[in-house]
Amino acid sequence: VGMDIDMARLLAKGLFDDESKVEFVLQGSDGRIPSLVTDQVDVICQWMTITPGRAQQVAFTVPYYREGVSLMVMADGAKYATFEDIKAAGSEARVGAMQNVFIEDWVHAALPEAAVDQFDSPDSTLQALNARRVDAYLADQSAIRWLMQTTPDRYQNLKYGWMPNSYASAVRQGDPIWLDWVNTVYREAMMGVDFPAMKASYEKWFGIVVDQPLVGFPQEFR
Repeated sequence: VGMDIDMARLLAKGLFDDESKVEFVLQGSDGRIPSLVTDQVDVICQWMTITPGRAQQVAFTVPYYREGVSLMVMADGAKYATFEDIKAAGSEARVGAMQNVFIEDWVHAALPEAAVDQFDSPDSTLQALNARRVDAYLADQSAIRWLMQTTPDRYQNLKYGWMPNSYASAVRQGDPIWLDWVNTVYREAMMGVDFPAMKASYEKWFGIVVDQPLVGFPQEFR
């Protein structure tokens, strides 16, 4: 499930006029590039961050989502109700996050003095928040938006984001015709004929209402 599935179905619709004509391959994040370069898949639609290092191995499409990290607290009885509150708490604030070699740097980029507790999975991090062993839950904004969509009365999004990065699909290098076609599908989903599908995907997964593209001069070239 997720927006990635919707993007892949847009490609199937464009190729075959049937969004169901797509085969999904289950794989971990470390299997994405190997499966692409060894011809096991035709395109990666798996929440892939654009980086210069990866761009040496694959050809990225235009981005379709701008990610970042954010904070979520309990909706009822949270120790800190706003981002300003938790920042002002300094070292007394405790933030839970999934284990990552960079995670303390990410937290301290916005909350320089906060204590950081690391957990082995998103579920265990969320359990720590539910048990109030941590004051806030740090995760990708998309994950927090999804939790807010599915459990709107349980949590509160502090609505402060940082560490921006762009998500895109990727294809094998050396095939400009395929890359251009995928880009055409994505651009027209964001700005043209398939905009209703993109709008519905953003609302379903993130609760984001995307404005209708302006008619007349193409706004992406302004």
